[in-house]
Amino acid sequence: MTGRKLCSAPGCDDLAEIGDTRCAQHRAEAMARQAASRARAQTSDHAARWRELYNDPRWRRAAKQFLQRHPLCADCGALGLVEAATEVDHIRRHMGDPRVFWDRTNWQPLCKRCHSRKTAREVFATTGGGQWSIPFRLRPSRIPVEVVAGPPGGGKSHYIAAQARPGEIVIDLDRILADLGGRRWDQRPELVKRAFAQRDRMLLGLATSYAPKAWLQVSAPDPAERAAWLAALGPKASVTLICPPLAVTLAQIDADPGRATLRQTMRQAAEAWYGQAPRGVSGNPGARQDTGEGR
Repeated sequence: MTGRKLCSAPGCDDLAEIGDTRCAQHRAEAMARQAASRARAQTSDHAARWRELYNDPRWRRAAKQFLQRHPLCADCGALGLVEAATEVDHIRRHMGDPRVFWDRTNWQPLCKRCHSRKTAREVFATTGGGQWSIPFRLRPSRIPVEVVAGPPGGGKSHYIAAQARPGEIVIDLDRILADLGGRRWDQRPELVKRAFAQRDRMLLGLATSYAPKAWLQVSAPDPAERAAWLAALGPKASVTLICPPLAVTLAQIDADPGRATLRQTMRQAAEAWYGQAPRGVSGNPGARQDTGEGR
């Protein structure tokens, strides 16, 4: 019975399926609820209003023009990845409200994969997780975990390398890419997919880890995103924001020979990070801020 645990459903004494948290019966019930949720969502009044808005020729024209001005996926860029944007996403759900729908400050460019993941987690998710690539079923960490956030090229990796001690867990997507045989900031879709899967396994493992500490590197320009990570990781999580002024970040990108082939796209990703961050962040004189979030 190695690898098997009790079902997480309250009062159930059956063993969970391997790789899951529920027994076969409760897993089937959860899938049935999810299917019913999808059906309700697709036939709701909201869905009808959404179809009317998205079928409007003005939307198709406006979306095409927006993607011409913003050709890169914002979520991928926040991770230091370069991916063409193919869809316009509403950052805040419009719920069929035309005012929110047409508010261009509420638009962002996403690739199909990121847009589908965000929509699924907003509309159909039934347990755990959320947006911002937080894995479903992520449970509170058993060990202290420091979430290190900041712009691409801002110095997150250097900070973690200087602070982490032997035996501590470092969850860094770029490092995982290299461990899987690629290179840091690798853009090959299949390799990136494998790296995210490995990163998620490491995150899920924090709930039962006996390591002294874990470090998680994320971009997270929005305080709401950092708060979501803290809520998912539990009371032993804290956040450190590595945020030098934009000019310093861009200079660090230019000086790094490892980023030479991606210099322009990395600069764009960094500028996008400061554009998404709350007003005033780019003016912080120090390179490191302990936000106190989760303390």
